[in-house]
Parts: sequence; structure tokens; C-alpha cells
Amino acid sequence: MTASSIAAPSSLPSSAKCFCRLWEDALFRRTPRNGARTTVDIQADRMVVKAKSSPSTPACILQPYPSQPPEPVTLVLLPGMDGTGMLFEPFIAALGDAFPITVVTYPPTADSQTYAGSLNLAALALPPKGLLVLLGESFSGPIAISLAAANPKRVVGVVLCCTFVRNPRPGLRWLSGLASIPAPLPPSRFLSAMLLGRFATPRLRLMLQNALAKVPPVVLRARLRAVVSVDVREQARTLGLPVLYLKATSDRLVPQLAVVEVAKYCRNMTVQSFDAPHCLLQAVPVEAAKAVADFVKKVWYRETEDSVCF
Repeated sequence: MTASSIAAPSSLPSSAKCFCRLWEDALFRRTPRNGARTTVDIQADRMVVKAKSSPSTPACILQPYPSQPPEPVTLVLLPGMDGTGMLFEPFIAALGDAFPITVVTYPPTADSQTYAGSLNLAALALPPKGLLVLLGESFSGPIAISLAAANPKRVVGVVLCCTFVRNPRPGLRWLSGLASIPAPLPPSRFLSAMLLGRFATPRLRLMLQNALAKVPPVVLRARLRAVVSVDVREQARTLGLPVLYLKATSDRLVPQLAVVEVAKYCRNMTVQSFDAPHCLLQAVPVEAAKAVADFVKKVWYRETEDSVCF
């Protein structure tokens, strides 16, 4: 066996490369970078790399990668204002079975008509164990941020899609009074224009119509009032984990200034833009799925690398 036969491939994480170098140094009795020679003592589930002829150099405890792959991250999908989760169908199909997915829904009851109530429902719907990446779509962006702030040991990443940290249209705050007036929903043609725009297809229009038909107008009006008063800037400020923002360049509901404000408080945020309407996940599901899958893999690899102790 030669030293080159166990050299660390360039594609390995940095911690794995370090592991290979230390093992190689010890195996071939080669002088490492600090000038001390090493020996390896394999003890049950760990390796102890000991320095010889250098009392000042401490032993290095290596925790090898587990024999079983780490538990995969679960992607938790938090829906838009309809709360049904039905509109995630194209996006989920595009994701395939790359990793576990949990879809949260908000039943059309009094409990889901406020952000506090919806946050509680979402918290109860989270998988009982394992690491999580939260995706908050539109209405649920503040819920994803709040859940991440409350669960820093479990949530390893957040995806925000066409959303905000507070009312994205503060100049229209006065409209909250109109949201209390009993009235039917606007015509489906108007809703399609606002949510789908030029990306509307018969299939997407029908999907949107079916989802909204599941929710009484009184519940939708209550959720609209909730958007007017929501403010999760302080929760967003506490997030140090990676955040991916999916921005729709043809969004007629959430303006560019709302994206800038989210970036101001989520200090570790990356913005990825798509030629899409407010219903981004429905209009460009394949492109969005690729971006989210890459993000989930990135944070999963980071957690895997950080779990190796030296």
C-alpha cells in the first residue's frame, strides 16, 4: 500500500480530508505538519491519534463518520393564505423523493385565522424528531421565521418564498377595515391575474380555484387582516442559520422593498430570482424544486461535517 492510495479525494468535505491526512500520517509513521510523529490507537468507536516525541502536542480524538448515514433533513412546507397545502402539488412532484416532506395545513377554523393560532397549528404538525428545513410560502413566511427562532437546535435552514417579515404593503393598511366587511371573494379572473399573471394556464387556474373553494371567505378575510398587523422582525434578527429567499420578478403582491427588508434582518440570506408570478412554486415548480433541493443538500452536508469532532 502506498500513501497515494488513501489520499483524500478533492470532493470530500474539509473535515473528511483532515481525517484522511491524520490517518495517513499515523499509518505510515510520517511526520505531520507540526513536526511530531503519530501513532493510532483504535478504541472501540473512536480513534486516538497520539503525538510522539512532542509532549506539548495533545492527543487528537477522532470521531469517525457513523456506519449509518445521518438521518436526512425533513422539508416542512408551510402553505400560503389558502392554508390547504393543495397548491404544493406541482412543487412536490418536481422534488420527487429526494428527502422526506411534511405538508402543514391550516384548517378553516377560528384557530387558523390569526398568526398566533396558525403558528401553534404549525408547531404541532412538525415531525417529532430530526433536523428540519422550513419553507414558508407567502402568508407563512412569518410562521417559518417564528418556528425557526423557537427551534434553533432542530431547524437548520429556512426557505422563504414571495413573503415578508411585516405587512408588505404598509401604504394600504387602511384596507384592513374593508377586510372585515362580509363580501364574496373577488372574481376568479382577478385572482388569477394577481397571483398567476401571464403564467396562468387552465390547470393552474383550476388548481387555484379548487384550493380557494375549500376556505370560507370569512377565514380568508381574517388572514388578510392578520397580514396587515404581522411583524416578525425581531425573530428574524435572531436567525443565524442559512436562509434562501425565492423571489418572483413578476410578483404583483409582494414588492421588491419587502425582499430588501427581509434581507436586512435575516443576515445569512441568499436571494434567488425567478421569472415567475406570486405563485412561484406553482408556475415554475421544476426550477424552484432544484433550488430548494440544492439548498437542503447544502445545509445537510454542513450539519454532517459539523457533527465530526476533532
